[in-house]
Amino acid sequence: MIILTLPDIKYKNSFLNGYKEFSKEKTFIESDLNYIQENFEIFIEQLKDLSKKKLFNPFFIPETIYWLVDDATLEFIGRVSIRHRLNKNYSDFLGHIGYAIVPSFRSKGYGSLILKLALKKCKPLNLDKVLLTCNSFNSHSREIIKKNNGIYENFKVDNQGFVKLRYWINIKGEN
Repeated sequence: MIILTLPDIKYKNSFLNGYKEFSKEKTFIESDLNYIQENFEIFIEQLKDLSKKKLFNPFFIPETIYWLVDDATLEFIGRVSIRHRLNKNYSDFLGHIGYAIVPSFRSKGYGSLILKLALKKCKPLNLDKVLLTCNSFNSHSREIIKKNNGIYENFKVDNQGFVKLRYWINIKGEN
């Protein structure tokens, strides 16, 4: 059964395998792999703390991290970050939702599924619409966003010269 869940230690082995896949392509690097391996329980708590307002930093954006997993096999498939609000940087380049699918699970529909499930998690945050961004060259993300009713607004160029496409998804009134 494929579910979206908060990070949990029971997915440690498959998470580490997925993280190694991300590391090989230099994407989605949250922390040093050795640190995560040696401190997995602390790492899980750090991820959960991201949603709490107790982190005192004026630039901090509360976010909730969920993992897409096969709960029957304990397989980690991907992760999604839902930002509770936006600041200038998130509004211009990152959006409310960011997701990543483990490379060996791509092109199997999990990108669309993780976004669909994440949109449902946005409703309790009292968001009527959410912003998603993707690199202009990332045709897969663009299609996933469009499949989930993303409406193109515009693009912005980040400080590395990447063109970020900006889409809005209306979630007010959605089930």
